[in-house]
Amino acid sequence: MNSILFGIACLDEGLPPLDNTLVQVRTMILDLPVDKRRSVSRKIKKICKRAIKEKTENIPMFRRRKIEDDLKQRLAFNRDNTLLINDVLIIRILYVRRYLMEREAKKNTNTRPR
Repeated sequence: MNSILFGIACLDEGLPPLDNTLVQVRTMILDLPVDKRRSVSRKIKKICKRAIKEKTENIPMFRRRKIEDDLKQRLAFNRDNTLLINDVLIIRILYVRRYLMEREAKKNTNTRPR
């Protein structure tokens, strides 16, 4: 995927460009003012939840709950004030990056002329 288009997709979601290295993205987020950092962290968490919901919507209900709980645990949704922990932040950035890339790829294949 074109990094410029991906950067625009991130900005459309209210996130900093996620096409840099993980260390650069993490540093960019942690260097934001407190209120902006809080806003970005909430958006990251919201996008993670949206991604989980979309990934599990076609799974039968009896299995869906377990898969959702496993993903939420992996993304540390059950712990308080965890986004500033480097490992959790990096895991969430990776998850959001992959979700946005997949979504943009689907958009591009659906809008490609035949």
